[in-house]
Amino acid sequence: MNKLLTGSNRDMYDATIDRMFEIIPDMMSRKIPEANVQQAFVVDTVIELHTSTFENENCFALCVGSYDDTAYEFLDKLEYSLVAIDPSINYSLHEYKDLTTGHFKTIFSTSVIEHVDDDEEFIRDICELLDSGGVAILTCDFNDNYKDGDSVPLSVVRQYTRYDLEVRIPSIISDYGCHVIGDVNYEGEYDFEHSGHVYTFATLVFKKE
Repeated sequence: MNKLLTGSNRDMYDATIDRMFEIIPDMMSRKIPEANVQQAFVVDTVIELHTSTFENENCFALCVGSYDDTAYEFLDKLEYSLVAIDPSINYSLHEYKDLTTGHFKTIFSTSVIEHVDDDEEFIRDICELLDSGGVAILTCDFNDNYKDGDSVPLSVVRQYTRYDLEVRIPSIISDYGCHVIGDVNYEGEYDFEHSGHVYTFATLVFKKE
């Protein structure tokens, strides 16, 4: 569950990516092919964990950062019951957290957290919105060599390191009764290049007791 999404495991998601091209071809054709693995991971994990969590098919999942997100659009086409938020459309996560009294068994966010100024607030808000037994599914830009102030792609605030994903964020979520699910392995090659920056993608999946 908590790993890098690199070339060595990208083939695992080919079938999901192919299915996404069948269902939302126009949207998928606009995306960087090598980056589609993130959305495919989110789709597979939401389907696996959301389905196993709920017997009631009408239970809602929350998508944080829904604008132009192929994972959201694909799951919506499959008629999953979704609540979609995005500052480009309606609310930021923090705004929505203060407006709603609801809680969710599934919250997913694809490659959003690295664009957020206050990522610790972002994580705390997700924890507060998770229901007991709920699961959060995130992906992010990963570069274990990243240091504060290093150059990053346009609109990205930071990239994530093993310290962030293995120490800093787990220490935040533990205050809310949350813990990372399963094995953790952030070893692997950096095989994605964008705007002159070489990095890769990582996943972060955690559960609230």
